[in-house]
Amino acid sequence: MSNPRTDEALDAAPRRTRGRPPNLELRNAKHSRMLDAAFALFTQNGYDQVTVEEIARGSSQSKGAFYWYFKDKEDCLRQVLQEKTRQLEEMLTEVVLAQPTAREQLMGIADFEQWVGQDLFQIVVLLNHMQHCSSSVARDMAKEIESQWIHGARRMLCDLGRKAAKEQGWSKEQADAFDFESWSLCCLASCEGLLHRAQQSPETMIEPRRLTSTFRSIFLEPFLHEPK
Repeated sequence: MSNPRTDEALDAAPRRTRGRPPNLELRNAKHSRMLDAAFALFTQNGYDQVTVEEIARGSSQSKGAFYWYFKDKEDCLRQVLQEKTRQLEEMLTEVVLAQPTAREQLMGIADFEQWVGQDLFQIVVLLNHMQHCSSSVARDMAKEIESQWIHGARRMLCDLGRKAAKEQGWSKEQADAFDFESWSLCCLASCEGLLHRAQQSPETMIEPRRLTSTFRSIFLEPFLHEPK
């Protein structure tokens, strides 16, 4: 689901190079710690409330070290989102899309237990914070990322749905009669609603295994049967 425009937008700001640690492994480790600290603070407190000093302190680095890696707080946010997007896409590719059939790939995507412990929920929280923060750059970034993620996810689901239908032996008439676009939109809308419910009222969320079973029975029923 990677999009060149998103990558360019997230990586637009230049990074400072003066004074960086000479050891590449050490430099990368410190950079990762700062990204992790910033991500945790942004999701917990909201982008507006987090300071550069807090990010540096949270990663056990100095404020000066922060500016070795980031131009400013907005650049830090760009890099956080770029890194978390990369990690989620890797997880999707390695764990889900590595399955041999489109039917199994759809089943994997709908496996909510598999996503427990991943950063997807926290990213949704962060994007929600960004949409209401004072920085117009952060607000625009959130809108663009969400739009491109939704577009990419719909395209992926439509492609997998059509492939799964072919695997199940659907006739051309059956495939033409099924509205894959609306189906993919309903799948995404349901997932988005569940993520927001988990954010606002986590105590009301259904246990992941039951949620997976229910979601599959509602949205994947046409593709659950063995191929004819």
